[in-house]
Amino acid sequence: MDSVRNASPVLKGKLLDVGCGNKPYASVLSCSRHVGLDIASSPHCKSNFDATYDGTVFPFSDGEFDSILRTEVLEHSRHPTLTMSEIARVLKPGGHALIAAPMVIHHHEEPYDFQRFTRYGMAHLAEEAGLEVVYITARGGAYATALSVMYLAASQTISTRPFSDALMWLLWPFALTVLWLDKVRNRTCISLGWQMLARKPERMR
Repeated sequence: MDSVRNASPVLKGKLLDVGCGNKPYASVLSCSRHVGLDIASSPHCKSNFDATYDGTVFPFSDGEFDSILRTEVLEHSRHPTLTMSEIARVLKPGGHALIAAPMVIHHHEEPYDFQRFTRYGMAHLAEEAGLEVVYITARGGAYATALSVMYLAASQTISTRPFSDALMWLLWPFALTVLWLDKVRNRTCISLGWQMLARKPERMR
């Protein structure tokens, strides 16, 4: 949520939300029009979709959008290179795209979970599509990632409620310490995921 809020000043005009789901970021966006796109088979509420597609080619014209948002769905794309090319195609010159994807996360929405991304993989996808990377930031560093994996292991080991809930509460002071350490040490050789802001040049190469 914070990454979208921080980027909201450049996510303006007519915005395309790719893989919009239930449009969870609508409240922090300042765009003039929020167009939601998702696959027809999505498990989310389809009343939030303005358009559907087959997961490959976007059903829009070249340069139709001032900005684009795609958060936590790139890992579900069978063809991420094509997806990034489509983002570049429908984005207006000078427009911005905020793209977030996980690096360390459990399998989810199976079997439609295909890949994970390093920061360099994210940058490569954008640059291959002709986009300029403005910045890439980590969603947590090594300590936050280790904490997340520990919580996942604990939940898998003690899966019966209320015992699992009690364990999470007991670990909460330790978790706060680890998250503080994550900010202080800032080790981002590994991360839960990445947020990338990219820009389409005025003249594509």
